[in-house]
Amino acid sequence: MSSCHVDLSVLRRVMTALTSRCSPLDAIAMNDCKLDNKYVKEIASFFKDKPEMAPKKLSLDNNRITDVGCSFLFELICNNDCKFEEISLRKIPRIGLHGIFSIVSASASRKDHLKKFCFTLRDVVRTDRDLREFVEMFSAHPDLLPNDLKFEKYHVGNDVLQAMGNMLARRISPIECFSLHLLSSEPDGISVLF
Repeated sequence: MSSCHVDLSVLRRVMTALTSRCSPLDAIAMNDCKLDNKYVKEIASFFKDKPEMAPKKLSLDNNRITDVGCSFLFELICNNDCKFEEISLRKIPRIGLHGIFSIVSASASRKDHLKKFCFTLRDVVRTDRDLREFVEMFSAHPDLLPNDLKFEKYHVGNDVLQAMGNMLARRISPIECFSLHLLSSEPDGISVLF
């Protein structure tokens, strides 16, 4: 589903149709569908009731979800019977830093952690203070960082840059893209990253 508005009754029919399958789909993508929190609640409720039908990948990019929607996903991901491996919430500017980190916390509480969590960094980290909090939050779970990290136009001190370097060093898999553009810091600040 993409580039459309999905009525709640249509979503319910789609979810009901999934129950007729012998096995779950590998991926469900409902990107660009103008879904808001009530749709996320419906999706989360369905998979909580039928965890065996949960896909490996759930993508809800470019929708109208807020931190409230993330709270429904938090409850869902905490359910160890739902075998999610990847969640994608890209291009959702209404989600705040705490909404994103609630997903990370849910993954950390699972027996099988999420393998991948995608979101758009600039939507979440809007200020220098957000960046500091972002680094603090993800230092405990560096492998759930997005693979494409672009930090632009922030002003941070050496302590944040050093924490960022430590966070990246603890990742098991390497970052695919790491960019620092116009990141103001103290003299010799970038050197503390390495």
